[in-house]
Amino acid sequence: MRLATVALLSIVGVSEASGQDLWPVTLEVNAGVGTGRSPGEYRENRSGLTADVLLGVSPSSGWVVAADASMQGAGPVTSICIPSSTGGCVPSWPTFFSTAALLGYEGSRNPSYRVLIGPAYVSDESHTIGARARFDVGARLFWRVALAGSLRITIVPDYRGDRFTLYALGIGFRLR
Repeated sequence: MRLATVALLSIVGVSEASGQDLWPVTLEVNAGVGTGRSPGEYRENRSGLTADVLLGVSPSSGWVVAADASMQGAGPVTSICIPSSTGGCVPSWPTFFSTAALLGYEGSRNPSYRVLIGPAYVSDESHTIGARARFDVGARLFWRVALAGSLRITIVPDYRGDRFTLYALGIGFRLR
């Protein structure tokens, strides 16, 4: 245990002292709140918790290729049937799980910002394809760790016959 601690502190010290460049690979983990919109008839529990993990690679100066996995939950639900205008009960807002392949630009090193866009695979009880745009910013705290914040917008053009637009705001950490 002590040897591992000494080794870690040695790496941190060497990195800080030598002004070592940042790795071209980033791992970002965020949690936050999200909400959504749909012209369909759904319960008003569309706001809830959200979380995501992004793995990005900067193959050349400025460009970023990333894979993103996220979850956007709905708010509390009751089992009371609210009559729908088309018959039956109004469905609850879905909890969406999605993955996205993103491409974008990264500017500045500290604080850094990224603008990413790409296709997304979205699922709950059924699956569909959508599009995701993401803006995130990171401010270095120490060594290779940064405080990160993100804004995600996911557009789902046809999920169970309705269009959904999902908004998520998260805060977390970026390791580079």
